[in-house]
Amino acid sequence: MNPSSAVPVEPPARTFRNADRLHRIRYLSGLYMRLFLKSLGRVPPKELLRTQFPFSMSDAPLPPLLSVELTNHCNLGCDYCTNPTSLRPRGVMDETTLARLLDELAKGGTYRVSLCGNGEPTIHPRFVDVVRRLSLVTPHLSVTSNWQRINDDIAVEALYRCQEINVSVDGADPETYETRRKGGSFRRLLFNLDRLVALKRSTRARALINIRVMLLPSERSREREVLSFWRRYGDIVSRQYVLDFEAKGGDLFSPASEGRCTLPFKKLDLHWNGVVNLCSYSWIQVNDPEGVVLGNIREKSLSAMWNSDLMRQYREGHRRRQEAMTPICKGCPGRT
Repeated sequence: MNPSSAVPVEPPARTFRNADRLHRIRYLSGLYMRLFLKSLGRVPPKELLRTQFPFSMSDAPLPPLLSVELTNHCNLGCDYCTNPTSLRPRGVMDETTLARLLDELAKGGTYRVSLCGNGEPTIHPRFVDVVRRLSLVTPHLSVTSNWQRINDDIAVEALYRCQEINVSVDGADPETYETRRKGGSFRRLLFNLDRLVALKRSTRARALINIRVMLLPSERSREREVLSFWRRYGDIVSRQYVLDFEAKGGDLFSPASEGRCTLPFKKLDLHWNGVVNLCSYSWIQVNDPEGVVLGNIREKSLSAMWNSDLMRQYREGHRRRQEAMTPICKGCPGRT
């Protein structure tokens, strides 16, 4: 067959090498450098290095990073997000679960806490109080938000208490943003970001404002233009390529389900109801909304769950490239 008459194949640019550490470092180098400088004196450099190259290091005694879901309610309905289709029960973290979390963090050893999860953290009715209390027991606190439902109290507390504020955005115009983020207002977002920048300037707060731009394959040709638009609203602008974790097809990047995964070495995920699972993508592999559950923080310590036989097995399996030791990771699109 004449090569010129062959049926064209999908360009390899749509495949995202999510487990390629050097690839990730290259496109996030600016953000990583700023976070490294922001973490000096708070997070041991060894623990930062562990997030990228943990395989030749001894296991950390506690999770270096804890992702905390204050709620899985969200005020937006994004086309590519799993939140609208999630089968997990909805709720917000109650005082009992929060108190156990604070007690665990007060023991030390977990250096970074990220308020994120599968919802919008600022929806928690006591968000300001939660951030204040977490900041007292956490060397490095970050929050990821769509920054839609923000007032000055929330903005000021985040600026003073967090080392990192990640604002997730789409496109660079009202039509693109509001089409992808149903229920969101582009105008309100820009107003809130202008106010955040002004408050940071007036209070001389040192929190790093990162505008995290969600990018689709169709935007590759105008990526620089989109990133450039957001530079006035943050200290740094970073890229997050939207991956097709559920094989929906369409205008999404296809993750490469191969390579060693760093997640079991660096992070645990705490759901609003206290559940802690093996990793944030285990629900895809086992078809259970909660994923592979290690326990509940109300009943088990972070140390017990992090150092459980199952977690140790998965760390060793990835370290030694022994797929038989990591059965739920086979074909996993979330390796990172």
